[in-house]
Amino acid sequence: MEPITMIILAALGGILGGAAAAGAVHVAVLTLPAVLAWFRVRRAVFVDRNLVAATMVDLLASGSYRTVQGVFNTRTNYWVEYRTVDSSRLDWDLTQLHRTNQVVIHDL
Repeated sequence: MEPITMIILAALGGILGGAAAAGAVHVAVLTLPAVLAWFRVRRAVFVDRNLVAATMVDLLASGSYRTVQGVFNTRTNYWVEYRTVDSSRLDWDLTQLHRTNQVVIHDL
């Protein structure tokens, strides 16, 4: 596991576990274009080279997915901004990105 992945997992703490996350967005299908659109709206913050666009996907016991998507600061090891998205499924492109990696850093 890459160091950045371990840092992001540690910074998430209990966001992915247990009950539904407070303020979570609920969608039937989370798509890669929707994920990238959320990052593009926040594109101005990425001028700081310490900030990365990251997603982390967890398959819940119910069979649905919980995705944490956000802007992560690799210098401070804290989320600058994030959202939690619960979905029944992921589209093919997002599934392929997370097929072998729970955490994915996106190039914008």
